[in-house]
Amino acid sequence: MDKFTGIKKVFHHLDIDTPFSVVGGYLREGKGLFHGDSHYAPQMVIVLSGQQEVYYPDFHDTFEAGQVWWTSCWEPHVNRVTGNYFSYVAVTISLDAIGSLVPFHEIDWLMPFFLHPSERPKPTGRKLRCEILRLGREILRLDEHKPYGFQTMQWLKIHEIILKNFLLLDHTPDGGHRARRSGIIQILPAIQLVKSKLDQVISLEEAAAECSLSKSRFSEIFTKNMNVSFSRFALRVRISTAAHMLRNSNLSIKEVAARCGFQETSHFYHVFARNFKCTPNEFVSQRN
Repeated sequence: MDKFTGIKKVFHHLDIDTPFSVVGGYLREGKGLFHGDSHYAPQMVIVLSGQQEVYYPDFHDTFEAGQVWWTSCWEPHVNRVTGNYFSYVAVTISLDAIGSLVPFHEIDWLMPFFLHPSERPKPTGRKLRCEILRLGREILRLDEHKPYGFQTMQWLKIHEIILKNFLLLDHTPDGGHRARRSGIIQILPAIQLVKSKLDQVISLEEAAAECSLSKSRFSEIFTKNMNVSFSRFALRVRISTAAHMLRNSNLSIKEVAARCGFQETSHFYHVFARNFKCTPNEFVSQRN
């Protein structure tokens, strides 16, 4: 499609201290021009007013107030405003941070982002759309006024929107949305395995088996969709979780290293310094 000609990759630079970003916008008059990009971090766009047309490489749809459209890792997408008085709020989230609402893990928070675009949840009922519209406006209002604790409140409202949309999906074992396992959907079990077993180093063999793929096929699909090798991704998840623990708990550095799969504390120091450009001790001291 010529709409995707010249589309650029965008890097949002999210990290453990900035797990998401919020951007709002308003157009009095839609000019029908296409805008688009692709990026590693998943994103959801809540339409607050007006109408927006969104194109993916093999699917397109139109979204109105109270509806959400989703993009997954490096998924090219373009959009245009098709009417006047259009407003929106776009929430971009670190892949490693989605669903970090300990101790609850029964929800597959990633699913709405990584289903095929034709299968992603899209509320049509008036009541649900009004609820999502209210949450989207509150996220934007919090970002504008920044009251005490605003990021925590935004984080909870972001997950509430994901949950309300998630519940629209068919969660029966033979649900139709599970039939399509192309692209990143094929490697989601490995991503979830890494996040659920942080105290272990998940091997390539284990990850491939979890996805019912050969090692070579798994590596090919993972690297193509995630723009990084599986081993590098798994290490990033473990080390970013370790940083979160150091910043938000009273655990010792040795305890954090063990909980994040580092048998040797010296190895943890080396990997941490390489990724964060400071030692774990220096990182902890910055918290105080």
